[in-house]
Amino acid sequence: MNIFKYACIGGVCTVIDVTIFIVFTKFFNIHYLLVSTVSFSLAVFLNYYLCINLLFKSGVRFTKKVELLSFFLINIIGLLIHQAILFCSVDLLSLALITSKAIATATVFTWNYLGRKYFVFNPPRIDINKA
Repeated sequence: MNIFKYACIGGVCTVIDVTIFIVFTKFFNIHYLLVSTVSFSLAVFLNYYLCINLLFKSGVRFTKKVELLSFFLINIIGLLIHQAILFCSVDLLSLALITSKAIATATVFTWNYLGRKYFVFNPPRIDINKA
């Protein structure tokens, strides 16, 4: 059920990300890597808000401050993956921008979900031998 909820939240954030990406690259002719950094970052902030309010239980593993830092660390890694895929797809493979964006988004969706689920919002395991 969580993956379905995450997909819905991710879908909303993806629509925002892709809309900003298309508008600013196509209509304002701003470089795709700059636009994708901004659009990705805005979507991440919305995603965090929606995730802690609708999906994951906040504060189960870390303090709010550490949780937020961990969440954004996962996303910084995701952004680096995203940008690398975009660059390789567009500049090296000559794929269309929207195709490249779709490949990058799908890849990073998986990375972000797994990182958030298993690292940021996963309750610590209780060792019955130490309890």
